[in-house]
Amino acid sequence: MLDINGKDESKWQDFLKVADSQNSPEAIEGFLLAVKDCYLDKIPGAKDTDFLPKEMTSRYNITIAVPPQSSQAVSPG
Repeated sequence: MLDINGKDESKWQDFLKVADSQNSPEAIEGFLLAVKDCYLDKIPGAKDTDFLPKEMTSRYNITIAVPPQSSQAVSPG
């Protein structure tokens, strides 16, 4: 899907129309999050502000929660 759609906004709009037509968007939330993550990871120069990640975040309230880093030092040995 990423190879076909790339950064083509019109192709992603078609993809989102199909996602919108699902009876239960909650049921495919994990899939949509995976698509967003893959897009950001695999498309050269992709940013959170690109059409697809921005639309998915606003339409489906999909966010990426980054767990806080522990400030505890780890000693070797």
